[in-house]
Amino acid sequence: GYAYCPDVCPFDVQRMMQGYNRFKEAEPELAARIQPIFITIDPARDTPAVVGQFTHAFSDDLLGLTGTAEQVDQAAKAFGVFY
Repeated sequence: GYAYCPDVCPFDVQRMMQGYNRFKEAEPELAARIQPIFITIDPARDTPAVVGQFTHAFSDDLLGLTGTAEQVDQAAKAFGVFY
């Protein structure tokens, strides 16, 4: 996603974290082995500070990642993400 997204990204991240929180409540030992992540697809605008602020708004458990355009491409390919 990207932090400057006005509608879909915040909704999707909120829903993801709601699901994770339910899972964490029901299965705390299993949830401790899972790391929810948000990877920006807009590294030019989504600096580490911006991504950190964005993810913190949803949960302290959510890890935000950014990097160079090449690093974001590599992460997207590794996770099977198309953008």
